[in-house]
Amino acid sequence: MTAKEFLSQYANTAAEITTLTEQIRAQRELAENITVGFENDGGAPGTRRTDKLEAIVSNIVDLENELTERSVQLAAVQKDVYHVICEVKDSRLRTLLTMRYMGGKPFNVIAETMRNTSGEQYSEHHVAHRMHDRALTEVQKILGKI
Repeated sequence: MTAKEFLSQYANTAAEITTLTEQIRAQRELAENITVGFENDGGAPGTRRTDKLEAIVSNIVDLENELTERSVQLAAVQKDVYHVICEVKDSRLRTLLTMRYMGGKPFNVIAETMRNTSGEQYSEHHVAHRMHDRALTEVQKILGKI
């Protein structure tokens, strides 16, 4: 696994959690909009048709179980990624990695933040290419030791 793949695990798992959360919300909205009424559909008069609602509720339960599993996985991935980032010796590279892979920040925001906090001139290009490449190289070395 490359350094970038390792570091990206956190954002990928977080994105899956966001998607699952959105699916659960959509299913709940759908369930709220279903009215269980009485229909004469050829069966016994007054038979409740709850099969749609039951299917949606079952789907919500399945999605919530998956969300719980992914949340546990995210916590483990977050811990692993954070520990590897903490092993990077250069604090500027640690800042870049943390903001990029744990905070999901784009390179222009990282460069601006680093300029504002250090007073040094960091261009987006410098952060995105030179520093990021060095940071990934450092992470790859750390992963090679694990």
